[in-house]
Amino acid sequence: PVTFTALPFDAAMLKAFSERYLLDRLELVAPGRSPQGGAQVALLSPKGQALALLTWQPREPGTMLLDQLRLPMLGVLALIAFTAFTIVRRGSRVLNDLFASEARARELALHDTLTGLPNRAKLFERLGALLGQIDGKGGAVAVLCVDLDRFKDVNDTLGHGAGDVLIEQVAERLRGVCTDAALISRLGGDEFVVVCDKSSREWVEAMGLRILTAVR
Repeated sequence: PVTFTALPFDAAMLKAFSERYLLDRLELVAPGRSPQGGAQVALLSPKGQALALLTWQPREPGTMLLDQLRLPMLGVLALIAFTAFTIVRRGSRVLNDLFASEARARELALHDTLTGLPNRAKLFERLGALLGQIDGKGGAVAVLCVDLDRFKDVNDTLGHGAGDVLIEQVAERLRGVCTDAALISRLGGDEFVVVCDKSSREWVEAMGLRILTAVR
């Protein structure tokens, strides 16, 4: 003989059944009232008639996984965004530093390291621009060349350190008396050039006299 044990379908049993078999929203409802999209099993009488329905909401692994990973994913995205921002910011800073370094390198390439005056390359660059401005428009550009006599004797008798001090002093004096000049340049050694964009011969001659007086 087969013995059956009948247990009532009450709330406690449904809860225990739901927890044991991981069935969400397990309910006992009348036939035809199952929730849309839910799963169901009919409870039949011995004659095959549906007495009730067990309905539940099937679990969706993808949705569950998404719910579980939502916060970690947000954390990872925030970390990625912060890392990208840091990289962009540092990259921008490095790029600005490179531009600044390039500008400084170009500036150094166009200036004499001892006196800080524009060198030969800067002189011809500036002189070409001045000549281009007066081309066809009249006017004049004066180029005054300053050369120190017996500079080699200073280096030979007092040393190159004294020669450097002399060159620096001459450069300072030229800056002091040639404030109206378009450019003061050191070609190299003891040679300097003062470029004036004045068209007056008298003004240029007066500038030359000031230079001679200052250097003497």
